[in-house]
Amino acid sequence: MIGQAFAQRQSVVEEAEKAQAEAKQRLLEEQRAKLNEYIPEWSEPARQQSEVQQLSQYLLSNDYLPSEVKGVVDARAVRIARKAMLYDQLKAQTPTVMAKVNKAAQQSVQKPGAETPEPSTHKADGLLSKALRTKDLKDFGEVFAAEYERTSR
Repeated sequence: MIGQAFAQRQSVVEEAEKAQAEAKQRLLEEQRAKLNEYIPEWSEPARQQSEVQQLSQYLLSNDYLPSEVKGVVDARAVRIARKAMLYDQLKAQTPTVMAKVNKAAQQSVQKPGAETPEPSTHKADGLLSKALRTKDLKDFGEVFAAEYERTSR
């Protein structure tokens, strides 16, 4: 009788474990589908694998334990963690980008009232391009003559 009760209890425990495993599998499949919806860029396996590795490293560098990283099941948590990672990457690039923007702005902005330089339309410019194209000494001589004329005025 005790053996029969033990066997029945064991059977119930096994059924419960099986149902729990099936429920967990369904949950994982649902979350994978949501992940594809939340992050369509991950439809490309190589990109997904690369970003998952980056995301894992990001979480570990932000004081998550390896067991916590491996235990993430909720697609919403993955989406939020990825957004945080991308934001931090963007913020890290901001000083470099801003330096480039500032440099470009300093080079191309003129002060109000400053004269706009006229593009050079001197005869020597056209002659120089012709001389470079033909590589003829006579054409180079004409460039020097035109430049001499311009500077001697």
